[in-house]
Amino acid sequence: MKSGLLFLLIFSLLFFSCNDKENVLPRTNPRFSTPSVQVINQSEVEFIAQVYDYGSDEIIEYGFVFNNRSQLEIGKDQVVKGSGRPEKSFRLVSNHSFEISKTYYVVAFIKTNKSVIYSQAIPFNSK
Repeated sequence: MKSGLLFLLIFSLLFFSCNDKENVLPRTNPRFSTPSVQVINQSEVEFIAQVYDYGSDEIIEYGFVFNNRSQLEIGKDQVVKGSGRPEKSFRLVSNHSFEISKTYYVVAFIKTNKSVIYSQAIPFNSK
């Protein structure tokens, strides 16, 4: 009985250790926070985001996309951006005129040589 249990234990160890394991691929996309909005007035807004992981793809540009709708995209909405790889915390100021007491949305983005990654959109009100 003991030899049968020992055989099953050794067999199961060999079986589970010999399976093909998935190769862990390095993260290619950068990871970063949703933006925060610091200075809000009729003529400018300061956006800030934190970078948690740069990933392995080359970063071409970074920034923020904003407008009065929640589905935001580069090329369709207002953009404030910087080029190259950002610092761990990046902040940019938009000198766009904002209507008083209107709700706007903003997303942070990082553009790599392979894709554009957007954060979650957050709302803010102009004052």
